[in-house]
This record gives sequence, C-alpha cells and structure tokens, in this order.
Amino acid sequence: MRWGAYPPTKLLQTPIWLNLVRETIFFYNVDVTTKIAQSSVVTNRQWIVKARVFYFSSTGNTRLGAELVARGICQGGGCCDLVDITDSGAEKVALTFNDVDLVGFACPTFVWKPPIKVTDFIHNLPELEGRLGFLFCTCGWEPEGVVAKLASEVVKKKIILIDSYIMWAEESMTMIRWRRFILNRGRPNAEDRDGAIRFGENLVHKYKQYKDDPSLPPHRSKRKFSCLTPISILGCLARQNLIKYYFRKKVNLELCNQCGLCAQQCPVGAIKMADYPKFCDNCIMCFRCINLCPQDAIESWFTKGNPRYKGPKI
Repeated sequence: MRWGAYPPTKLLQTPIWLNLVRETIFFYNVDVTTKIAQSSVVTNRQWIVKARVFYFSSTGNTRLGAELVARGICQGGGCCDLVDITDSGAEKVALTFNDVDLVGFACPTFVWKPPIKVTDFIHNLPELEGRLGFLFCTCGWEPEGVVAKLASEVVKKKIILIDSYIMWAEESMTMIRWRRFILNRGRPNAEDRDGAIRFGENLVHKYKQYKDDPSLPPHRSKRKFSCLTPISILGCLARQNLIKYYFRKKVNLELCNQCGLCAQQCPVGAIKMADYPKFCDNCIMCFRCINLCPQDAIESWFTKGNPRYKGPKI
C-alpha cells in the first residue's frame, strides 16, 4: 500500500477522475515489490519526509493503525509505504533503504511482548546507523513493556527512535473474550483513530526537529510492569514452552468446510492442509486462525464457546 504516491504539483496536473480512481484503490494491497517500484516514478521529490512502515497484524487492528499513521504522515507533508512483513518479498524490500528517511515498526501486543515474527524480522535487517525511526503498537489489555521490548530490538540496528504510540483496540485474544465481557469492546473508536492520525502528523514535525538538531536525545519508552494483575498470572501460564499444553487446538469436523483459509492466513505457516487442517509446533499464538475461521471450526480448551474477533469495524 502506498500513500502520497504523487507530489502535490503532479496532482494538480492530473485529471480529476484519475485522482478519484487513485483515492479509491490505495486502500487495497498490492505486491510488495510493486510498492517500491512505484517510488521510482517520483523524480522531483517534494516531500518533507519519506517513511516506510513494516507491520504485522494478526486480526486487522495493527494494519488499520498503520494505515492511519500513514495517512497522518501524508497529511503532514510526507509520504509513506506500508509493508506487511508476512508478504512474500517483504525481506527483499527490507534491504532497500536508500530513499527512506523514517522507518516505522507496528505490531500487536502478545502477552506483554512483540510477536516473535516481528522481532525475528528486525533481527534480520541490516544496520541502519543514524536512520530515524518510530514504533506503533496495539493492545487490548495491559501493554506492559511491549514498546520498551520492541525498542530494545530496534536500537540494536542503530536506529534513532523519535517517538512511539500505543492504540487501544478490542481484545482479540479469544481465550479472554467472554460473552458478557469483552475488553475495550468497539475500539479503536473515532478518538483512537484520530489519535493515530495525529501521531503520524506529529512524526513529520519531530523528523524536522531531529534533522535540524541532530543532538536531540532519542525517544525512550519506560517499561511498566504490574506483577499482581490477572494478566500477569495469565502471562505466566502463556509462556511459549507451555503453549502445547494450554492452547492445543482442534478442528470441529462437523463445522469445518475445508476451505483452507486458516492455512493461507497463518503468518508462520504452522497450519498444513490435509483432509482437514493440521497444526504444527511453530505456532506463535496469534489466534488468527481461531478468529478468522468463517465457520468457527477451530477451538481449544480456553476458547470453546467464546465469541470470535473478526476485525475492526471500518
């Protein structure tokens, strides 16, 4: 997805009907390599900043947040590429930073931590010494130290962080989505979405500040930790080495229609289709398969009977 793919002067020279077509189609995904190829069309650069956001989204909230931040960057005078790290070709795109001024990373909160898919992706990036960056996270309960942990991975690549933001969203972890009580039901609301857009606009302002005065200290995120909250206890139970025991998934054969959507959508390829879905050991507990199954045919001990999360309301 590309935001602000054409500078203002070129927009003025373009027929109105063509601008409307572009405004309509930029909400849809295109191939990752196509996104970057489009940037070569802009020869007379007039942007304040060119940003690129790498994001991972299990059920759609982080993707929505990344789109809103990109919109804010565009409204602030910049342009922005969005790259889903689960797309084929994302790693190749991650090696091309020559024309990128600002690098962002967006992810959900997985029991206080960034998803391992995101940290592994950052670990494989080249060093980007002196490049400015920012972080964006979504959470449905307590964010705890997710931003601080993500920051610790990013600074290893010598990226200078200028800001971070957390957007509240409806809890998508199916095991704690009860019929009578769902955390942050209906969020992100209009206020949350406006906040993400303002964050994007402010990034452009902060980018200019850091460029004008390189001696400014980098942004730091303090880790917060609550040791006696229910989510803390849950976090102890949800350690990766106990995932097989507590979150063993099974398929309801009476409901499954063998559509294969779960295998297609799994971000780590932990589901293989035989006659019915087969689950591998490298599950990262993103709950995407359980939530997005159109038949609600995938369940586990903790999720049986709980309402599924089908994504944010657009």
